[in-house]
Amino acid sequence: MNKQTVQEPFVINGETACQSINLRLNQQLTVRLKANPTTGYQWVLKQQPSFLKIINADVYQQDSHPEGMVGVGGQTTWSFQAQAKGSDALILIYQRPWEKEQVAETFECVINVN
Repeated sequence: MNKQTVQEPFVINGETACQSINLRLNQQLTVRLKANPTTGYQWVLKQQPSFLKIINADVYQQDSHPEGMVGVGGQTTWSFQAQAKGSDALILIYQRPWEKEQVAETFECVINVN
């Protein structure tokens, strides 16, 4: 009987600086970033390594808050799966769609799949 090792997803919290990370083949990567769509800003995928497959894109969850409170932020989650070996940058930018030249924040991390 062959046992397959279940690989835990590698989770990156956007508040932590990311220089580079190493993933194994077929391992999932989850990126969680602070967001507040009520301000008009959203996270946009600027550069995706060809060896990463998107599992979920821009799934937003609002932070807990008192009932009736509006304008509360939360976090958006992006999930990827390593499909092949390689090394390249994953870049997400936080901007308003109508302000193409202005970027409020950038998330950039080099992904290495061995």
